[in-house]
Amino acid sequence: MKKVSLFMMAISLAFVSCDKDDDDDNNQNTDTAKPVVTVISPAKHSEFAPGDTIHFEGEALDNEALSEMKVDIHWADDGHSHGGKRASTAMKWDEEFIYEISGREWQFHEDIIIPSDADTGMHHFIVSALDKAGNQSDFVEVDLHIEK
Repeated sequence: MKKVSLFMMAISLAFVSCDKDDDDDNNQNTDTAKPVVTVISPAKHSEFAPGDTIHFEGEALDNEALSEMKVDIHWADDGHSHGGKRASTAMKWDEEFIYEISGREWQFHEDIIIPSDADTGMHHFIVSALDKAGNQSDFVEVDLHIEK
């Protein structure tokens, strides 16, 4: 009887020590692929006036799960150099929009209103996306011109 009990314990121990779950933590499939963003609208070098509406359209794709889309719009008529700029009482438009998104594909159709007192000149319209694993897409930059 003791031999049977020892044999059963040895078999039980073998099954417990070979549990597959122990290896899963070391061999996780981590998501390292970054999302891809495509902007259809606005087109590069589009022209708008203060108070106009920008129709923002495109899609974000990811192999696992999307999390966030960010749009950063800022005045860029200084060419990011150290040159002088004319004096202006207009507001330099600098705004950020963050959209919570989900799924593997997200198509966006948003309207963004340009402030009526926005300064004229070139503006950067920069879009990026994050996935749930924290991977960030490449930036998609569209130059916009705001003229009166």
